[in-house]
Amino acid sequence: MKNFFWRTAGVVLLSIHGFSSLAIGAEDRNPLGESAPYELDKGNGRTSAMVISGQSSATVDSYFEDSPIGPGYSVLLSYDFQAYVQGRVQGDMRFNFPESFFTPQFMIDFRRTKYFETPDYKMRHEGRGDAKTLNGQFYRECDIVFTYDIKDPTFLASLRQLLAAAAGIDLRSEIFLSAKIDDVKIRSYVHPSVPALGAAKVDITGKVNGISVKAGLDFAP
Repeated sequence: MKNFFWRTAGVVLLSIHGFSSLAIGAEDRNPLGESAPYELDKGNGRTSAMVISGQSSATVDSYFEDSPIGPGYSVLLSYDFQAYVQGRVQGDMRFNFPESFFTPQFMIDFRRTKYFETPDYKMRHEGRGDAKTLNGQFYRECDIVFTYDIKDPTFLASLRQLLAAAAGIDLRSEIFLSAKIDDVKIRSYVHPSVPALGAAKVDITGKVNGISVKAGLDFAP
């Protein structure tokens, strides 16, 4: 899991992303070094019962020029969760985003087209909405971004142990070794005041051996 995200762009981790997002800030924005901490939300049915607590962070830690998506920024996503059965679950994941993602024009165009696609995932704009985080902060008129049809095997492998732990699977068991992860989706509430990927709220869902699992995270500065 120490390999996370990727050769192309990634999500809402979701992602966990995703965990996806953005295009926020000024035209001359340089996001390098920006970081955003997140806290797991155990209320409101956003997180599977097998997950006890957790924190995560998103950090824009490097810039690249030569890639299939052109120049862009790499975002490191780290998590540290406590789960029943497994105990502590830690991991790092990585997303590569085109440079254009960090400009205001990207979101302007995305609101108009409602759709964005890379070889590894698809994104749909679901309108605007307000978000309230665990610390009581309100974020008005967020862009609601839904990321789906995630195909990148490196991303899915990186997310595998977190989702398996959320399903109550012991990561030391043979069940984990053969576990099938699919239908991974990420919904993010994106606001221009939030650093790094811009997500004020992130909800990750998926299936592990047919069992639905989920994790909800809120920006927690």
